[in-house]
Amino acid sequence: MLDPTNKCKAYHIDTLLWTRDGRRFSSVGYADTTGNVVVKSDVFPNVKYGYNKRRFLVSTLPYSPFVIKRNVNNTNIFEGFCMDLLSELAQKLNFTYTLTEPEDRNWGTFTDEAKTTFNGLVGQLQRKEVDIVAAPITRQAQRSPAMDFSYSYFYEYTTVLIKKPDVNAGKWKTLIDPLRWEVLGTVGSLLITVTFLVYILEKNNPFYSNPQNAQMRIAQGGLHEIHSSFWYVFGALLCQGGVHLPLSTSGRTLISCWWLTCIIIVGTYCGNLIAFLTITKEQPPFNTIAEMLELKGTYKWGTVGGTNWEMVFPTSSNPTFKEVGEAFLEFNKADPTILHQVPEFHINRVLNDNNYAWIGDKTYMEIYMARECSLLSIKEEFMPMIYVFGFTKNSPHTAIFSEQMLKIHEGGLFQIWKRKWWPKSNFCEGNQIPEAKPISLMDVQSAFYVCVIGIFVGFVAFTIELVVHKYRPHTTSTNVASNEDLPNSSDNGKTNPKSEEAVGDK
Repeated sequence: MLDPTNKCKAYHIDTLLWTRDGRRFSSVGYADTTGNVVVKSDVFPNVKYGYNKRRFLVSTLPYSPFVIKRNVNNTNIFEGFCMDLLSELAQKLNFTYTLTEPEDRNWGTFTDEAKTTFNGLVGQLQRKEVDIVAAPITRQAQRSPAMDFSYSYFYEYTTVLIKKPDVNAGKWKTLIDPLRWEVLGTVGSLLITVTFLVYILEKNNPFYSNPQNAQMRIAQGGLHEIHSSFWYVFGALLCQGGVHLPLSTSGRTLISCWWLTCIIIVGTYCGNLIAFLTITKEQPPFNTIAEMLELKGTYKWGTVGGTNWEMVFPTSSNPTFKEVGEAFLEFNKADPTILHQVPEFHINRVLNDNNYAWIGDKTYMEIYMARECSLLSIKEEFMPMIYVFGFTKNSPHTAIFSEQMLKIHEGGLFQIWKRKWWPKSNFCEGNQIPEAKPISLMDVQSAFYVCVIGIFVGFVAFTIELVVHKYRPHTTSTNVASNEDLPNSSDNGKTNPKSEEAVGDK
């Protein structure tokens, strides 16, 4: 500006600086009325001195390992990956900062039906209550109208955390575990089919029209009867078989092929059964969120309230994601803790509730899985997340911070901080070296169940036979075989007296 009291009639040149007393203009030179410019100091000191110790108000929320909040001597101390990054930025760009937290403890979701107003960290930026958000906040299109995003400093995926199922809970069905239900169903169908085929072939085969062959069929067990065919085919499946083979060529061919089938099935089954008995596999109840939806009546799931998961899942164009989001909103009506804002609450609930699943980011889960061996994450990873620092909309600081964050990333500091704050690998007891273990009663309990069931069914059959024998009318004579099957049993209509005497004695 022109100073009329100045004898030289010059214009002062000031630059805006941050000092200990606050933000103010400082003179760096002047320009006289003739156009001569005299510079007494640096016109652009911020180029050399960064923000010149400017103080930013930075908001954050605890979320390990990015932001860890500790209370030391009644003073809150923040540390973690994001805090190390913020401290490095403050050193490189020459600024200071004051940390604060949103009162509602939310990360940033819509608060109105028009979906224009945010709460939490995003709401603070939208209302320009803070300058920066230094936390693991995700880049989202819905948040773009309310804030600016910095350079992406971390990429992560969403997954589901559950408690490992009790390995002994399913030991009662060890005998059927080696084969999937499709195989068991197919074997059962084949058993019935081959039984009827053997019965039909042996019953109607013209090979037995010869009286001698018919008599031999009776003497060797009679596979022309349905119950005899069943026990023979079932015995072959157990690698036992019957005492005698069918006499006809067609019957022997069918039984031979059935034996080959049984050898393959039994060999495969025995190999898998040994593996199931000697190796304990901790199989999760589901491996994808689609499978989790099928267990909706058994399982409940939740996520951290006020985050992008609460906002994105119910409105997703993916039908599976949308159904998952609608489910935890439905659960939330009866149980508001489904959307609890503290991640540790969900971890503890997973530990104490075998039928609860938590949807969150994989990194946070890895921290607790390293400490607690009973936790397990499913195989599916979905909904990738991009972590950024947040700035007010159209902030001039976004580009400056992003450029410096890129330099820090290229310098390798991100990897150093990750090794510093990420949990070390933890080996649960018994997982380091696979070794053979003795078989316990718990492992083979299913075999004893089969034995008990067999004893029970046998006694039931015995009781039925006693009742039938007691109330069945007795005859004075019994035909051992029909005239067609035993043509030599009579001679021109005459009966063997010894046979009648034997029947009568019996």
